Amino acid sequence: MTLKALDWSAPATTGYATIRAEVDGDTWIITPVPRDVVRIGFSGKDTDGTIVDSRHDFAYAESVDEAKLFIDLMRVGADDLPEWRVQLEAAGFTRHYPDAPADDVLSGMWRDERESGSFTIMVLDGFDRGDGPETSVRSSFQTENSAWHNNVTGLADVEGGRKTYGPVTIRTGAPEGVDVLRTGVAAALAVRAARQARGGRFSSPIGGAPAKR
Repeated sequence: MTLKALDWSAPATTGYATIRAEVDGDTWIITPVPRDVVRIGFSGKDTDGTIVDSRHDFAYAESVDEAKLFIDLMRVGADDLPEWRVQLEAAGFTRHYPDAPADDVLSGMWRDERESGSFTIMVLDGFDRGDGPETSVRSSFQTENSAWHNNVTGLADVEGGRKTYGPVTIRTGAPEGVDVLRTGVAAALAVRAARQARGGRFSSPIGGAPAKR
């Protein structure tokens, strides 16, 4: 699938340095938050006319460049992506707690160990923490000499985010065609591959973390 290139706006001059790109009636939004993550938003319509209003992040990355990579994967859709476990195993990840029961959050933790630390992808497939099921993928990186975890990527299904006002239905969450588990894992692996190809300090995001303005 050939994607139409996104034409990103200049960063906002007040508040956060938010950038936007419009394509085929949809708007993608990237908001870098200094000392935090780069938040990804989206507004547009589903094929049935439902308005999608996810300007308040449903996904995040660790840098603007990595957020753009993530967005391109979401735009492609999940039709050609392998099942999420197949992706992880093919990339050399293993379950960190293989004996954890399915109702234990640790059962969803997959890791790639490297000399500089551990790259972890947490996959929650309808896991219920007590306040409803959560379907999400989050990745982090932990160095050997630090307990600090970088929030590398994240994608979550937003439950209960649909409201109807007369003939208009509005929802939050991921754009139509985005499979949270398959796309979330693919994005985390793509960021990992990009950092490996670049070389240097693996924990440094591509393009650099959001800077204080």
